[in-house]
Amino acid sequence: MHRREVRVRRGEPKHFRRPEVGDLTLVIEVVRFGDDGQRMTVYQAEPGSADEAALGKLAAR
Repeated sequence: MHRREVRVRRGEPKHFRRPEVGDLTLVIEVVRFGDDGQRMTVYQAEPGSADEAALGKLAAR
C-alpha cells in the first residue's frame, strides 16, 4: 500500500451571485494529493448561515 502526502489549503471566501438565490459567500479548500498534481477543490458555506440555506436550495434543483 502506498502512502501519499495530503495537503489542505483553506483560502479566502469567494463571492458568487446566482439568479436563483442571490449572493453567496463560500469558502474554498484545495486538497492536494502527493506531488503528481492531483487535487480536489471544495466550496462550502459556513454551517448554519444563510449561504448554507441558499446552497441547499441550489442543490435541490
